[in-house]
Amino acid sequence: MKATNVELQEQLDNALKDKREDGDRFKPTDTAEDIATVLVGMFSPSKAADIAKRMLTKLKGRTGKPAQP
Repeated sequence: MKATNVELQEQLDNALKDKREDGDRFKPTDTAEDIATVLVGMFSPSKAADIAKRMLTKLKGRTGKPAQP
């Protein structure tokens, strides 16, 4: 099951790379689920968790209406 998950994450990452024309990894039209899947698949579990914590910290510092999950 773990191998299948890794394979699916790689396929998703490759699909996202293939649809990029301007070199950006993510676009505003990408779903949060797709972005999270790529990031979690790209980094070790501890680094992915650290990234998530840092993103939440940065979001707390933003002004204006918070983004909805």
